[in-house]
Amino acid sequence: MEKLMLVEPDLMLAEGANGLLGYIYQPEGISSPSELDEYNKSFKVSIPLYLQDGKTIIGTFYFTH
Repeated sequence: MEKLMLVEPDLMLAEGANGLLGYIYQPEGISSPSELDEYNKSFKVSIPLYLQDGKTIIGTFYFTH
C-alpha cells in the first residue's frame, strides 16, 4: 500500500500593509524573521499576504528598504 504524505507550504508569518498579520511563502534559503529582514532590503516589490492555508489572499506584504 502506497503511503500518502501531506506537504505543507513553506509559509512564514509576516506583517502586511496596515499591520495586518498573515503569511507569505518563505523565500528560498530564508529560515528566520531576521534573515527575512535582510532579504527585504534588496527588494522594492510586493507579494500577496495569505491566510495560513496558503491560498486565501488577505492583503499585501511590501518588501521595503
